[in-house]
Amino acid sequence: MSAIPDRIKQAFDLQSTDPQAWYELARILRIAAGPVQHRLFEIHTMPQTREGIRLEKLACVKVVMLLTGLAFENLLKAIALSRHQSIKDLNKRKRGGHGLVAIADSLTIDLAPAEREFLRRLEEYVVWAGRYPVPLEITAYATSERERLLTFRGDDPALGDRLFARLSAPLEQSG
Repeated sequence: MSAIPDRIKQAFDLQSTDPQAWYELARILRIAAGPVQHRLFEIHTMPQTREGIRLEKLACVKVVMLLTGLAFENLLKAIALSRHQSIKDLNKRKRGGHGLVAIADSLTIDLAPAEREFLRRLEEYVVWAGRYPVPLEITAYATSERERLLTFRGDDPALGDRLFARLSAPLEQSG
């Protein structure tokens, strides 16, 4: 294995610790979810018996929730970095660093019950539901079913917009 050039090491070190780099990716992911979310709202009243609609609705929900969840993960990690906390420490937390609620709690972010529940549902899509048909363990699947975590609600986009704006405010001021 060849040595990694210093310029690569420097770029990595800079970007891995720069809150604005993480925040920018959070914003990019939210933008990427936008057209899919728009399509979901276009087709949401169409009957699922219409050819292809059921699959398209499922695809849209999974993509929107996955991208939104990844956006919030990057946003929370940007907040952590802005507070001089280590991403490596966050990644040791629950769910391989994808535990959105655990990260928010570690940052002592005050969440309303609806916001906490929204992040918990997004977390499920980031960890497995946006990527695989089932999680690695049946207990995780049972929890998802019992807690109704694999849902998309009509007010999710507005709730997500408000929460993202609120959590982003300090990063906007420092950026």
